[in-house]
Order: sequence, then C-alpha cells, then structure tokens
Amino acid sequence: GSAFNIIPERAAFKGTARSLGEKERELAKRGLRRLCEGSAMAMGVDFEFEWTDGYPSLVNDAASVEACMAGAQRLLGTGRVKMLSAPSMGGEDFAYYLQKIPGCFWFMNSQNPERGIRYPNHHPRFDVDEALLDDVADLHIASAAALADLVIGRPAIGAAGQRADQRGGLKQ
Repeated sequence: GSAFNIIPERAAFKGTARSLGEKERELAKRGLRRLCEGSAMAMGVDFEFEWTDGYPSLVNDAASVEACMAGAQRLLGTGRVKMLSAPSMGGEDFAYYLQKIPGCFWFMNSQNPERGIRYPNHHPRFDVDEALLDDVADLHIASAAALADLVIGRPAIGAAGQRADQRGGLKQ
C-alpha cells in the first residue's frame, strides 16, 4: 500500500544497531530477532530476519593511548588534548587493524568558531579549518614516534611530540 490507510502485502524494517562490544552486538541481534518473531506471531504473519554486521567495536590499546596522549600533549599543550568523556558509537574500519595489532584511534577537532567552522563530522555543513593541517601532520609524526618508543622501549626518532620545525624538519 502506498497510502496510510492501505494494509501492505509486505513490510520492511531497516536500521543500524551499534554496540560497544561483540557480546553486546550479539545480544542486540538476538533481541531484535525475538522482537520480530513475537510481532509476526502476534499478527499471524511470516517474517524473514537478515542481519549484516557492520564494523566491529573499535577498542584502543591502553598503552598506545597513553603514549600518543603524552606525545600530543607535548606537541600541542595539555589544554588542546582531551580524552573523550564517553565511548563513541561511531563506526570505523580502523577497528579491523586494532583487532590484529595494538594501537589507538584519535580525532582531531577541525572546528574553528572564529572562522565560522563549527559543524561536526558528517554534518551537511561540515568544513575543515585548513590551518590545522600542519598540526595534524605533526600529530601523525608524534604518534608514530611515541608508538615506536613504546615498542622498542627507548626514543626511536628523537623526542616524540617535538614539532617538525623544532627537529630541524622541512616545516617553514
């Protein structure tokens, strides 16, 4: 049916379910299946249940987070580096890497209200403050150095978190 008062032959329910772990994902899958099963039984209809797993939960390695946070704080100062106050329910394919090797995923806030750049990722009016791109590049270098230091147990590339121009790099 294409009008609100016509009973259709078929109905479809689609959506996204996100969780903070595999156990919780399985619980949601079972619960949703039971809900569909119960609704179909109550209405005397058949149902099909199809579930496609999205990205797995992204779980950072605590030692990697600590190392990258320290490098970022040395680079940008403690006032510009913050830990998320709650886990993010965003989906991210980087989670597949973290299932294989220790590491961490970090966000760089690209908002700059003074320049009218105030919308978050995935917002239709999202924009990037390109003035931050040097900081992003330096943060990647600092993270790589901090993680290398963590793996080998000593500084691998000078002081992790030192700006490229402070290391005599190409930054001008």
